[in-house]
Amino acid sequence: MEMLKGIAIASSSVFLTALLGLLGWIGTSIVDLKMDTAVIAVKVDANHQMLKPMWEEFTGRTYDGNLAQFHPKTNFKPTIKAEF
Repeated sequence: MEMLKGIAIASSSVFLTALLGLLGWIGTSIVDLKMDTAVIAVKVDANHQMLKPMWEEFTGRTYDGNLAQFHPKTNFKPTIKAEF
């Protein structure tokens, strides 16, 4: 009976040690993930600040006449007659 109590105590201490190790690893991983996310957020903000003026200049451009149109008028004349 004494031997079973010793085994139970040893196995519970091994389980507790493994559980604490797992929780520590999870905590470390979460902290590392938060740091990586913060670095990515800073880089995204920097890219946004860099691209914003270029995008505003591109989308606000009306002086070059090179804008897309849905149904532009062209002077293209087909050389063959289409049969439908």
